[in-house]
Amino acid sequence: MILAFDIGATYFRVGLGNKSGFKLILVEKSQKGSKLINQILEKIFEFNPKKVSIAIKGSLDLKKGKILNSLGLRIKNFEIVKFLERKTKKKIFLINDCLAGALGEKIYGSAKEYENFVYLNLGSGIGAGIFVDGKLLVGKDGNAHEVGHMIVDVNKKMECTCGKKGHWEAYCSGIKLVEFVEREIGKKLNLTVEKFFELRNQEPFKKVFKRFVEFNVIGISNLINLYDPESIIFNGGIILNNKFLISLFKKQVENHVFNRMPKFEIAKLKEFSPLYGALAFAFKQ
Repeated sequence: MILAFDIGATYFRVGLGNKSGFKLILVEKSQKGSKLINQILEKIFEFNPKKVSIAIKGSLDLKKGKILNSLGLRIKNFEIVKFLERKTKKKIFLINDCLAGALGEKIYGSAKEYENFVYLNLGSGIGAGIFVDGKLLVGKDGNAHEVGHMIVDVNKKMECTCGKKGHWEAYCSGIKLVEFVEREIGKKLNLTVEKFFELRNQEPFKKVFKRFVEFNVIGISNLINLYDPESIIFNGGIILNNKFLISLFKKQVENHVFNRMPKFEIAKLKEFSPLYGALAFAFKQ
């Protein structure tokens, strides 16, 4: 039996499964720092699985089983695999949540028939999992997913959560969007991400929403020109709560890409794609 975790900046999801089936156990808020590690340990001891597979937000060193930097979770330079294996005596697998999301959609979801696709998460952060010619791109450390740190604004007005400027995530992620709106309007606002989308056709938000769309169009167009996918499979809270964005992005992206346009679609597994991917990743090891 495999205990699978999907740990994002907002939600902590846990499932238990084998090749015969999979069951969601719980969804709760993610803790931060050492409290998150205790949150993981508690569930491992409670369910006593044979193997554990963790899909987690952030940059990783997969060879060392190490979280290099997970800003939203306040974990840095931590050898999580070695630590958990020592504490639990279980086999632990580690993968980035967006890579897991792509794997989940490939094995169980929208991408079963695709050899080339981009799984794009627009949520608290921005990341991707990319399949090219049937193979998941991983990278030298396991960080081929960090598309949110692509530069979309050469004027570099906004600082990203990573400390660099001009990144896609600095303007369009759930964590930074309200800050971007406030900067563009020039004052602090009693605003949420949800409220911004409700007010998107009213002044002074209309102009900012146009900029938000433009930055996303730049990022998506770059992904299409780089990877020539059959489909862009969208996931994440910003998309799942505002599905109208997909057709809006598609209409504008068509004017910017050199490669043939792919399909634009929503992840079949929705917010559970990374959890299913964590399970699939453990099966493949």
